Amino acid sequence: MTEIPNVLKPFGKSPVRLARAVVCLWVIGQLLFSAALAASPSLHRLFHHDADSPSHQCLATVMAQGQMDSSPLPLIIPALPVILVVLVILEPLLPQAQRDLRLPAGRAPPLV
Repeated sequence: MTEIPNVLKPFGKSPVRLARAVVCLWVIGQLLFSAALAASPSLHRLFHHDADSPSHQCLATVMAQGQMDSSPLPLIIPALPVILVVLVILEPLLPQAQRDLRLPAGRAPPLV
């Protein structure tokens, strides 16, 4: 049986990939857990004894009050069609690249 070249071998279970997957799952779990704390005041009280006090502030209360900024992606999505329309309108005005179709020095057309 011939050995598959290194380039074509499928990705193995490397420690870096495993660590990256664990970190990703941990971050997703933390985000879902904090969203559950924000949605359920009784669950929040289980973890914070002073959750009912008005001065209490944590990630769950910030998320519950809607004071957390999200990524700017929703602001970019409506701008994409506008950018594309502007680029299509301005495309004829852009300078066109000129190709040099002459043969370089020392080259000639092939003999027939």
